[in-house]
Amino acid sequence: MNKHIYKLFFWLLCISWVATACDDDDNTGVSYEYVTEEGSSNFVLKGYGHESFTYGDNVLKPFDLSSPIYIENTNLSGRAYRYAEVRAARLDEVKEVPAEGYEDLAPIGENRLYVARYSDMYKDVYIKLRVVQVTGSEVTLEYALMKEVIVPNDNANLAEGDDASVTRIEMPHRNRANAYAPHYVTVGEAEVLNLAIEWNDPMKHAQWVAFTFDKVTGWDNGVGRADKTIPDFEWPEDELLPEAMRVGEDSHKNDGFDRGHLCASEDRQYLQKANIQTFYYSNMSPQMQSFNGGIWAKLEKLVQTWGYSVSTGGFDNVYVGIFRI
Repeated sequence: MNKHIYKLFFWLLCISWVATACDDDDNTGVSYEYVTEEGSSNFVLKGYGHESFTYGDNVLKPFDLSSPIYIENTNLSGRAYRYAEVRAARLDEVKEVPAEGYEDLAPIGENRLYVARYSDMYKDVYIKLRVVQVTGSEVTLEYALMKEVIVPNDNANLAEGDDASVTRIEMPHRNRANAYAPHYVTVGEAEVLNLAIEWNDPMKHAQWVAFTFDKVTGWDNGVGRADKTIPDFEWPEDELLPEAMRVGEDSHKNDGFDRGHLCASEDRQYLQKANIQTFYYSNMSPQMQSFNGGIWAKLEKLVQTWGYSVSTGGFDNVYVGIFRI
């Protein structure tokens, strides 16, 4: 081999080495800065640019928050989040929480930096969020916690004894003069809150009934109505109420009204025992048939459409509270 061929081979090796040294993960020759604040984290979200990509496919739940950040087409989204863009190149340059400018969506672009505000009933959490790079459908993020602000909530309930169900998000503010009856069922090995009732004994009527469609209760397994599927079924009294407060068939016999469900039978189709609990007389309200079979039935159907979307990629949870006013 002559010396000219050796020189050509040497230069090819040098060019190859330089290209390899400059290349990053995506082989574009661009170097990305993944960490711009000590202690920050990285996460790769998928679905950029895909209209059919849903939030359940790939989500980020920073700092164990209950609601996720996800990609909606070409934006960062998230039902509990709003985003304010910040003119900065690094997370450690962002020292103050923006007072305004928050939007529901954050357009994705490399090196764009946002403060994301997560809000629930109890707190606001502020997160610094930087788009590191976009590669195909993948978006690499860098994020760090800014601060958490506790939000006073005068309507929040305190736990009652060993049962903390009344502190859940679907529960209205308790009137301690009324009785409280949380009804559970067992699903697998877990105790699941099926529905809860606050009973106004002087009025012989529920003050409110509260329940949730979630990852367990938000499934329509077609168990049907207990009074149609169980032979000789008798509508039960609510044994969680003090005996002197209970109402039964005698309270609703020949009064000219329908026994109108508050939590509907169709709302609890994930388990037969859960459906049986909807037939407690504490869950009944005297209703004219035209109302029970008319506008009330339409409202129930709408709630069920929302509720059962939990099992089909719709809402995360649907919280329902029905009040006596």
